[in-house]
Amino acid sequence: MAFITFAGMIIVHKLSRSDVSDFKLLCSGLTGNSLGYLLLYIMWHRGVSVAGFVGPVIVGTSAFPFMGAPNRSLFSAAVDLTPELSGYEGTMHALLSMSSSIGGFTAPFIVTRYWLRTPDEVSLSNDSREFGPWALFSPLLGLVCLTATVMAGEAEEKVEGDVGPDETTPLDRKSPSRRRLSAVEVGRRASDRASMCTSMTIIPPDGEMFEEDV
Repeated sequence: MAFITFAGMIIVHKLSRSDVSDFKLLCSGLTGNSLGYLLLYIMWHRGVSVAGFVGPVIVGTSAFPFMGAPNRSLFSAAVDLTPELSGYEGTMHALLSMSSSIGGFTAPFIVTRYWLRTPDEVSLSNDSREFGPWALFSPLLGLVCLTATVMAGEAEEKVEGDVGPDETTPLDRKSPSRRRLSAVEVGRRASDRASMCTSMTIIPPDGEMFEEDV
């Protein structure tokens, strides 16, 4: 699984450098995530073949890189576009990192306690599935996140020094001297900032993380 995740990160990096938007990458990841979890529920039953057992795991695992860095990049853009959060970018990224780690220690207990059936329950069930109906919560939640992401749309890029349109304002409002950092670069910078916060136990002053002069 580590190899699949590593390969997925390389693919995300290549796509991001090819100007594929983080919004499209995130939607692809959420789609693959929902599909993988749905296949886990459908195909994991007693007597399943090796391909039926491994296939859903590969689909679900390969979706993780498409959700991690692009989601952080979009979160960074949303924070940057919120004037009330100016100067708190590091704090918001720290909260994002801590919130995303909650699933790591809560999901195993929930899955094994409420979703995964015991061998006796599998024998007594009509469908001989390894998961109970509550396991459908995972693909449903992924579908809800995908729907919310599509409805929210892609965040607009912040324009520095924007004072409103006038007769001299060009139609293309994107400054030619600025470029959007890729999802991988944003994730790397956020990771470095989180490491600083962990080692120093304070939140350092935030500078611009999302755009740089070229």
